[in-house]
Amino acid sequence: MLLNDLRRAFRGIGTHPTRSLVTVLTFGLAIGVNSAIFSLVNAALLQPLPFEDPDRLVMVWTQFTQQDRLKGKLSEPELADLRQSGAFSGVGAFATQKLNLTGVGEPQQVSAALVTTDLLSVLGQRPAIGRGFLPEEGRPGGRATLLLSHGFWQRQFGADPGLVGRTLNLDGQPFEIVGVLPREGRFPDADVWVPLTLGATDPATRGAHYLEGVARVPATPERSQAELTALAARLQQDHPSFYPAGSGWGLRAVPLREEQTGEIRPALLVILCAGGLVLLIACGNIANLWLIQVWGRRKDLAVQVAFGATRGRIVRQLLTESLVMGVSGGLLGLVLAHWSLPTLLALAPADAARRMDVPFDLNVFVFSLAISLLVGALAGLVPALQATRGMAEMLKQESGRSSQGTASRRLRGALVMAEMALALLVVIGAGLLVKNLSKLYRVDPGFNVEGVLTVSLSLPATKYQTGPQVSSFYQELLRQVRSVPGVESASAVSHLPLSGQDYSGDFTVEGVPYDTATGANEAARRAIGPGYFQTMGIPVVAGRGFTEGDSTAVIVDELLARRFWPDGSALGKRLKLGKPDSEDPWLTVVGVAGHVKHKGLDAESRPQMYFPLSQMPRPEMFLVLRSASADPAVLAASVRAEILEIDPDQPVARIRTMEEWLGESLSRQRFATLLLASFALLGLVLAGIGIYAVMASSTAERTQEIGIRVAMGASPRDILEMVFRQSLAISLIGLGAGLGAALAFTPVLTNQLHGLSPLDPWVYTAAAALLLATALVATYIPARRTLRLNPNIALRRA
Repeated sequence: MLLNDLRRAFRGIGTHPTRSLVTVLTFGLAIGVNSAIFSLVNAALLQPLPFEDPDRLVMVWTQFTQQDRLKGKLSEPELADLRQSGAFSGVGAFATQKLNLTGVGEPQQVSAALVTTDLLSVLGQRPAIGRGFLPEEGRPGGRATLLLSHGFWQRQFGADPGLVGRTLNLDGQPFEIVGVLPREGRFPDADVWVPLTLGATDPATRGAHYLEGVARVPATPERSQAELTALAARLQQDHPSFYPAGSGWGLRAVPLREEQTGEIRPALLVILCAGGLVLLIACGNIANLWLIQVWGRRKDLAVQVAFGATRGRIVRQLLTESLVMGVSGGLLGLVLAHWSLPTLLALAPADAARRMDVPFDLNVFVFSLAISLLVGALAGLVPALQATRGMAEMLKQESGRSSQGTASRRLRGALVMAEMALALLVVIGAGLLVKNLSKLYRVDPGFNVEGVLTVSLSLPATKYQTGPQVSSFYQELLRQVRSVPGVESASAVSHLPLSGQDYSGDFTVEGVPYDTATGANEAARRAIGPGYFQTMGIPVVAGRGFTEGDSTAVIVDELLARRFWPDGSALGKRLKLGKPDSEDPWLTVVGVAGHVKHKGLDAESRPQMYFPLSQMPRPEMFLVLRSASADPAVLAASVRAEILEIDPDQPVARIRTMEEWLGESLSRQRFATLLLASFALLGLVLAGIGIYAVMASSTAERTQEIGIRVAMGASPRDILEMVFRQSLAISLIGLGAGLGAALAFTPVLTNQLHGLSPLDPWVYTAAAALLLATALVATYIPARRTLRLNPNIALRRA
């Protein structure tokens, strides 16, 4: 019987090839987008991390609960405290930096993770080739060794298995390659791993936070968190100068999975829900098409009933046809999903895409098959049950019109109402994200992003061993690049806005009590070269910039100045780095600069203070240049040549415009917006098709009625009003339901919005108007067709 049903199903598909093709394509598009998104969700949220017992891995942060800052790094003494606490079965740590690779082709900058020698064992991983680090390699004077990441090994060395035992020059120092990391994991994400040499646990270094802690919990994360809380309380008692009472300082364990996917997780879940709504719209659309098709075959089905076929037998046959098209659409969706994955990964934030392996595995296949069967059943079962009701009466009725026909029209109208409601919900969500992204692009970052080129530089400590050597290199470099044709101005900064790099510390203001409770005495620190504010377009709102003679000068931003001197000028006031007992010299405020959105356009940044490069020389800097042309990228080749002329071994890395940095900082918002907007467009098209199908079917069924109205003197305008009145009633009811659903569910987008209400009336109004316009356009085509109807022919059909 199943084989007979399948044969009938394929015969039915062949009888109506156009309608069947539209159905399969609709299925394919809806299932394809959902399968593609599920692939990302599967990789980011469902696939287990490639570590041993990954659910027991956590990252440990210091936390200031009374501040906006949620996570802070560890110091070496704090790492030792964690290892001695017994809260974890293993504790490792790492820090990241840039190193210069020379001796292998052109000099290049590589990302390096300085890791404790036990980090691999804490993660529960083994090298793919070679061995891991030995404990003695992390002690002072230990042998210089390194591990290559699997990706870097393939890109740079062509996956040469004989590379183990050779040496690489990093920052002018030879390192022996002892192994290659496994392909999976990529955590910490760096080209090379180098043993971290931990110094003596000097109490003075307790405030030097630069390590990211990774730990393995022996039991449950909740129990480990309780032990961390107890440890934090002990540390506050033992070291009150570092952790003052009432400061809110503490230790926090965060699951590694959450750390890996925390930023992209909300966007993926929102997009997955939107994909599900589009799938439901497609179900309604296909159910409508299927109901129209089955209703046209009702007399043939009634004949089968007359010859002994039961209603259940007919329903099963129709359901088999729907499932065949559902599975066919699912197979097409798998192909579309596979093709679209590279595009999705290209749109995804670069750091999240780098960490994710997105296999098109059994999970994705099972998901696609399951939703294919589900939508096939949903789209086919209701029409089958509706069309097979009262079939014995159909043979007795010559016209074939009955109350069942009225019920069928009502069901089709209800399906379109549901489509309109779901489509409006998706369009409103997309409209909110589009408006939010547009608003973010209009946020003033505090500097002029146009016409600025940036270059990342990292001077090797073996070659530039002292602060004066570092300062001398950058002074000579700035002198050279300022003479390059097309360069209006040039400078350097230690931490570039929107780059993801930051550095902050405590400070004490003369004559102002040190605030231990709120963390107000903490600010970001920037070392800058001459002309930095001019080059970046940052306004100096009071005072002046730095001059060559400044040795104990500091420039603060407006946020810091308003916080400590709200009723007067900050100029001439004094502050020093560190807590009140710090022995650092007092610095005089010589200028106040505008506040810069350093972390991102949608995030608040700390108060900022700036120091002359000669006063705070740093090997890692960003060269910034303002171009006289509209495209600053044209300066890249000339700037590279100038750098190599000063030091042929100095790599030139990450040459980007500030507009590219801005775009990357908004990649998460742009990713969610583009995908949700694509789903909204698809939902809009499907809803329009649904309206068109219902109105076309309705006008065809009302041919006799329309013929009589025309024969009785109805004008074309009267006929159009009749058709549009029906369409408008269906649309308005659907839009009303959709608005109610949007009011209930769009608040879940609050975390995705920056300063925009999820109940924005303009977005709601525009979305409803767009859906209504789509419905009216979809109605116009069958409505125009009725005007060409010959009343004599219509009456003869009766």
